[in-house]
Amino acid sequence: MSLAQATPVTPTRHPARRNGRWSAFTHLVMVRMKELKREPEVVFWVYGFPLLLALGLGIAFRNKPADATSVAVVEGPEAQEVVSLIARSPHVALGGTFGQHLSLRQHSASSRQT
Repeated sequence: MSLAQATPVTPTRHPARRNGRWSAFTHLVMVRMKELKREPEVVFWVYGFPLLLALGLGIAFRNKPADATSVAVVEGPEAQEVVSLIARSPHVALGGTFGQHLSLRQHSASSRQT
């Protein structure tokens, strides 16, 4: 009998491989944690400052009504149709002088033509 036949071959178990699916992610997380340990002020700029900025802007611009926008309709062949479309819009709050301004501008424009 030779030595190769006398020694039984047992399969050796290798340790679990560290280059699996999550190893790159784990390495990146560990590097970021080491950076945070070296520079603790980064924690403020990453987490604290955005929260303070959002809080400050939320307080500054709370309960502010939307700005009112004026609309001018130029006299032309379809001016009355545009005015009626604006008047029917559900998001428009018309003042009492809307039609009066339009009629005054039409009269003043017609008086300039004569």
